[in-house]
Amino acid sequence: MQDHQDAFHEWAKIYGDVMPLKVLGKSLVVLSSEAAAIDLLEKRGAKYSDRPSIPMMELLEWDKLLVFIPYGKEFQASRRLFQDQLSKKQCTSYHDRIVGHARTMAEKIKGEPSAYEKHIQYFVTSVIADVTYGHQVSGADDQHVHISNFVIEFSDTIGTQGANLLDIFPFLKHLPAWVPGAWFIRYAQGTITIVGMSYVLLTSHFNSETSTEYKKLETACFEEVRREVAADTATPSFVSNHLKNMLEKDDPNIDDILRLKRSGLHFYSAGIETLLTVISTFLFTMLRHPEVQKKAQEEIESVLGKDRLPDFSDRASLPYVEAVLQETMRWHPPSPLAIPHKVTSDDSYRNVFIPKGSTVIANVRSMTLDEKTWHNPREFIPERYLPSPLGQGEPFAKGIFGFGRRACPGKYLAEGTVWIVVVTILAGFDIRPVQDEFGEDVIPPLRFITSITSRPAPFECRLVPRIS
Repeated sequence: MQDHQDAFHEWAKIYGDVMPLKVLGKSLVVLSSEAAAIDLLEKRGAKYSDRPSIPMMELLEWDKLLVFIPYGKEFQASRRLFQDQLSKKQCTSYHDRIVGHARTMAEKIKGEPSAYEKHIQYFVTSVIADVTYGHQVSGADDQHVHISNFVIEFSDTIGTQGANLLDIFPFLKHLPAWVPGAWFIRYAQGTITIVGMSYVLLTSHFNSETSTEYKKLETACFEEVRREVAADTATPSFVSNHLKNMLEKDDPNIDDILRLKRSGLHFYSAGIETLLTVISTFLFTMLRHPEVQKKAQEEIESVLGKDRLPDFSDRASLPYVEAVLQETMRWHPPSPLAIPHKVTSDDSYRNVFIPKGSTVIANVRSMTLDEKTWHNPREFIPERYLPSPLGQGEPFAKGIFGFGRRACPGKYLAEGTVWIVVVTILAGFDIRPVQDEFGEDVIPPLRFITSITSRPAPFECRLVPRIS
């Protein structure tokens, strides 16, 4: 089945990079070029920064997370929380701690290479828990590990924006949960508080414990940090830094406190799946392009030697590794269809009338296939970014983390976290394919699973230690 972003890309070749559509009476505009996305979503951001109603998120009570909040004062206040603590400069204060988690990940993979996926997920969870709350994940039974499992399972289940019937037929959210085919209603009802019998049973894919995990984590983690701040024992983190600033006021605003409490969980809902998706795509491309892997490892060895793992101070000295990361995100964007925007007033652009209330989708997948910007855009070629004579000096892709006022405020943290994983694995391990019963390498096919994010279909590989 062709994914929406691929269908939109083919249509854009015929109808242009600003494509108006009517879907069941709704106005939809698909943007398929960086230029159009920048013109509308950034330069006209005051009109294009709202969100359409996404009923599935409302059912799950996730519509108050930053990524889904309607544009306005509440959105602006919530976004400021992230901008204050996740600036490029502020993120450097977490680098040593992130490197420490990366070292632990490498040791765990070295000791149990067949479980590399588990250890990478544990690393991502540890980084998010540490940066957000100053929490040190204590093991597989830690509540932060449970919530990361829930987020990944949820993302794989609900499908792409627009793929859920609830998004097209909002009245369906009022149907009884037993209606045939309405599994998503049962799922949503299983994840929010229901008066009466406590909770509606989840579908067979989920268990009753996950239904309250998100709310419990939100309260428990926040209150733990609040106690630590009061005792002056809090580790610097997103929540503790903000909480200290708020409590310095004589009468901290309760709305500010609640906003901060919700913002903490945004790291999980928006961060875990995206980071794991990019890392999975990186491993996938290294299996299919061993020559790229070898070249990156040679660069690392030329700068670091063979006796130590890299840290963030090495990043500027490893341009080819940087090119590998950027090409991984361009070649297969983690979110090929950005979360939709909504227009708040009538507008026109390139002779296209865009009525108030229109849903506007940035087709990032189509943008990264622009042949005018990248030669052979469907090919994985990290050298394309290097200056002549090593490459053609092509630009990094824009829009991987969104556009304008809706761009991901955690971009610098996300890129840094993925970079340290990429460079740590390249320095410490050879990424090799598994072999079949005849001793032949098994190279995974070009197949992807798309939900909110898009990652390679499940595949196997071996991480073989390089440094003793």
